[in-house]
Amino acid sequence: MLQKIMQSGSKELPENMDAREIRALAQHYSIAGRMSRNKGDAHRRKMSQILSQRELEVLKLIALGLSMKGIAARLDISPHTVNSYHKIIYRKLSANSKVEAMIRAQAIGLL
Repeated sequence: MLQKIMQSGSKELPENMDAREIRALAQHYSIAGRMSRNKGDAHRRKMSQILSQRELEVLKLIALGLSMKGIAARLDISPHTVNSYHKIIYRKLSANSKVEAMIRAQAIGLL
């Protein structure tokens, strides 16, 4: 599955992708290694605190592959609110796609 994602250049994670596969993808792109070498432990600790508790909940549900409607139902909030959290999470993680957000979150210890 990882080969297909890397070859396709897809910016979206398949819904059935698990944490092990996300880590492997992160290693492939070596984002985790670059972040840890360039920024250090203090920076990673600071980065891990950039998301609010609710944003972190939404991020974890996104990582589990839930849809926006599924997350909204699970958290008893509007799908529009989930979409707002989604945008905020991307901005705070400097990510442009779900794949990139998951890799960055994994690299700083959020997932």
